[in-house]
Amino acid sequence: MVSSSTPTYNGWQYVEGMENAAQFSNDYTILNPAPAGNAWTRVTTAAATGSASLKLTNTATMLGTTDEFVSPSIDMTAITSPVFTFKIAQRQRTSSDADRLRVYTSTNCGQTWIQRYSKAGTTLATGTATTSNTWTPSASEWRTETVNVSSVQNSNNVRFKFTFESGGGNSIYIDDINIIGVNGIDAPD
Repeated sequence: MVSSSTPTYNGWQYVEGMENAAQFSNDYTILNPAPAGNAWTRVTTAAATGSASLKLTNTATMLGTTDEFVSPSIDMTAITSPVFTFKIAQRQRTSSDADRLRVYTSTNCGQTWIQRYSKAGTTLATGTATTSNTWTPSASEWRTETVNVSSVQNSNNVRFKFTFESGGGNSIYIDDINIIGVNGIDAPD
């Protein structure tokens, strides 16, 4: 997927909490080669904060499939010392499941991608294994992940791609995708 060279967002931060359905639908691209009905979907049944998140319903029949979503383009030139975070909730079905989540960046409209984050199996899971297909994370099962994006901090057109590879495990949820930097305002002591 090659995208526009004009950034969608700029400023000293980028915050996406999945709360606005229309904005998410307009901004994000879902790439879903998996069976029908199993795609990254905005849901209001679980959230780290607010009332919405992204969910990929991962079932045993999805073993070996890959699903992706791509952010809008972000001008990072005004974000000093950027910190990229997101929240995740995921469970394995069994302790041997090897689901994998990766995060990539692109500075050339999606022509090439560089991996910045990867976790799989027990290091990806945020709760105990469960075979339930209707699992919904509790508040304590959300974990904040931080991704080093210092190498793209001076780029004016950055996209982020989340790639989930099914290793036989359970569903995964993503919420609160944030890029925060130093804005030059000192906080009071």
